[in-house]
Amino acid sequence: MRGVLDDCFDIAGRGVVVALIQCDGDLKAGDWIVVASKRWRVAGVEMPNYFGRTPPQGTAHKTGALLSGASTAELLPLLGQPFHTERPDLEKSEP
Repeated sequence: MRGVLDDCFDIAGRGVVVALIQCDGDLKAGDWIVVASKRWRVAGVEMPNYFGRTPPQGTAHKTGALLSGASTAELLPLLGQPFHTERPDLEKSEP
């Protein structure tokens, strides 16, 4: 997935959430968000208009992602910058 970091904020007891504007692709929990050579693991995905239900993957234009190990101090300077995602290849196994 590719897009732009739109906003970030802390949720007490949960962590840092970033609002993403997606250009293409999809986003799933377990993916890595990469911005300016920094990486954070996506712990959860939320899309608007789901009324509290968390979809299995985000394909909407705007998506919220809960990031593991992130802080608003390191993300605020990166707002407006492009990002891409990396997905771990868990299905790759030799028979």
